[in-house]
Amino acid sequence: MSTNINLKNSTDTTFSITHSDGANTKVLDSKDIAVAIDTVADFPANPNNGDVVIVRDLNRGGTFIYDSSEVAGSNDGTNFDGWIRQYSGAVNVKWFGAVGDGIVDDTVAIQSAINSADSIFIASGNYIVENLTINNKSISGVSAIITVKGTIVSEFGILFSGTSYMQGIDFVLDKSSLRGTLIKVYNTQNSVFDNCTFSSDPTSISSPTTFDCYNGNNNLMVLNCTFNQYSAAASGGVWIREFYAGQTSKNFIFDNCIFNKKGGDELVAIWGWNGTIDGVIMSNCLFNGYSSSYNPLWFFTLGQSGTSRNIKIINSKFYIEYVTSGVFKSYSIGGGDNILIDGCDFNIIGASANSYFIRNASGFSAFVFTNNNLVVGALALLQYGIQNVRDVVRNTITVNYCSDNIFHSCTNIVGNTIVINSHSKVAGPSGVNLLDNNITLNNTSSYIAFQQQNVGDLRMLNNTITATIQCTQLIFTSGVSGTVNHFIKGNTIVNGGIYSNHASGITLLTENNLINFAAGAMSSSQIYNNIRDGVFKPTGL
Repeated sequence: MSTNINLKNSTDTTFSITHSDGANTKVLDSKDIAVAIDTVADFPANPNNGDVVIVRDLNRGGTFIYDSSEVAGSNDGTNFDGWIRQYSGAVNVKWFGAVGDGIVDDTVAIQSAINSADSIFIASGNYIVENLTINNKSISGVSAIITVKGTIVSEFGILFSGTSYMQGIDFVLDKSSLRGTLIKVYNTQNSVFDNCTFSSDPTSISSPTTFDCYNGNNNLMVLNCTFNQYSAAASGGVWIREFYAGQTSKNFIFDNCIFNKKGGDELVAIWGWNGTIDGVIMSNCLFNGYSSSYNPLWFFTLGQSGTSRNIKIINSKFYIEYVTSGVFKSYSIGGGDNILIDGCDFNIIGASANSYFIRNASGFSAFVFTNNNLVVGALALLQYGIQNVRDVVRNTITVNYCSDNIFHSCTNIVGNTIVINSHSKVAGPSGVNLLDNNITLNNTSSYIAFQQQNVGDLRMLNNTITATIQCTQLIFTSGVSGTVNHFIKGNTIVNGGIYSNHASGITLLTENNLINFAAGAMSSSQIYNNIRDGVFKPTGL
């Protein structure tokens, strides 16, 4: 057995090793032997193709092989002037020099990593950036924070577009940032955000937007994410919109997300803006609004300018510490349709006087509020509860204060359990179907609970209505102009009363169970087959 080391000449550092065991002989050139260096600044000069180097650096280290044909593609992360990093899977931003210490500006390093590959990994750390552009990329992280310092006045910090995937990153708009938007989502197709946090708390600008789905977005999924805006700014929040006229953004899903807001403007705004939004589902989410020097004007805006349609908010929880004008405002100047709020819990602690729970101002004819639990606290000084909603069905509603109608100009109020603990009107003033509800009026004074005036027919069928004290005008119906008919049938009414006066039309009172009932003036009325205090009355009361 023998081993020979042969130098090619006295000045050449390359060599070959020949090893023989008598039966087999193997020759190794120097290019087959890895050379170890400390940093990426120490690559050997004048390498040969195939030379191997191991870099010991903890963050930027790895195994590299030289390829002279790749020199032009140098990117200071996976290619150092032809020295090609050997790896599989995602590139690591630290290979490109990102530090993640919360001090060093890592913008160039991270953007270089993003530009170099389709899949990027961000290791634990707090990475300071000025701004980033992410297009058709998959980015994941573990305990990774990206803080947008934003020392230059600009529209956004992170631009997210194409078909991209983002997982496990916390994004922060720094308190000193001059960027108006943390995340701008622009022209995405089939993209996903999963398990990310977005926090926008700058003190240097008045209108920080945490997450702006700006335009041209289709099939966007946002899963298990948290949105925070705790600074007392005048506006901002999460926006889902289509900025450009004639364009449509569609199919947004937010599932198992948390939205926290302390500041003015909306917590969430879904609107067409200049174009159309078609299809938004928010499910299993938690919405928290906290009181501050700037309180949300509207907690949730649905519609506004442009066209919005097919919006579903389901199985979610709302905690509203204080709101200025109301919880939901829906209006669509360009037209819109189909809003469903289903299976949600609402806890309204405080609200300004003359505010609303839902104000469906115009545009949304198919608005359904169903299977929800709504509690309006005594400090929530609502003027109206639910306005102009077509179907209010199978909800549990407790109202401790409402100065006017809880159901204002709603069409179908069906199968609800309603408890009123204040001097409030239940429903009115226009046409309504009040069917199969269980209504308890814990009132402190006699007042009109159901006021039907001027327009539309009233149908009160198969309800159980109980007042704690006698309300002589529990039901107040009148038709000042036009023909208005009122049908009151199959109800159980305790401690109630009625006043009916028509210019034209009739009031039909039949097959009701009336307990301690007070009958006031009843013009143009048909009264028959009622039970009053246990006595059957074929006609009259």
